[in-house]
Amino acid sequence: MSLSTQHQIHTEEQVKKLRARAVIGMVAGIPVSVCEAEIVMMRKQWLSMPPTTVLQSVDELPKGCVVSRNADGVWYDRRVYVIAGNINDIKQLQKVIAHECVLHHSLEDMLGDYGFSKLHHGLQKLKKSGDPVIVRLAAEVYERYGVLTPEMETQEMVARAGEQYLDGTGNLKIKFGYIKSAFADAVGWLRDHGIPVRFSNAELQGIMHGAGVWVQQKH
Repeated sequence: MSLSTQHQIHTEEQVKKLRARAVIGMVAGIPVSVCEAEIVMMRKQWLSMPPTTVLQSVDELPKGCVVSRNADGVWYDRRVYVIAGNINDIKQLQKVIAHECVLHHSLEDMLGDYGFSKLHHGLQKLKKSGDPVIVRLAAEVYERYGVLTPEMETQEMVARAGEQYLDGTGNLKIKFGYIKSAFADAVGWLRDHGIPVRFSNAELQGIMHGAGVWVQQKH
């Protein structure tokens, strides 16, 4: 049921009780009603949150949307789908929402036209010149996702760089200012857009990287 059309309205007290059940692990997978209640609360803090539908299992996804059986969230046809049966607690749900919303908004929207253009042209120039770090990142992105547009490739190189080159404090240890600034801006964007949970730098990077799973979808 889409949250934009749902008829059941949860009171604040009901939401607290539903959250408590999920937090202490009383159920295997969170009931759909718990996910919906949590998302209602998140939307109050983030009015531009993309359309979100909560499903019990991947079997309920639209025809043509094929994912693994243990997928906990999907961005498909300009909508986020949350798979309640594969989510074990509230924090996982919050990560799923953050994960899918990163893909929805993408680095272009987070950085703005100028910021993304600077990042994109800088990394593509380094790739063309044969910089070994960037060439290796591009090869790993290709192995994981296949052929992408240059812009999508840039997005995934940033995420992949974060995955590989985070130091013990969660900061990027590679030298390229393009990637460092983009990563910092994306982390700040997530923290400033109403996601009601605090993530470590490492967790935020994982969200950025994981969101690329559906990057090849044409929306």
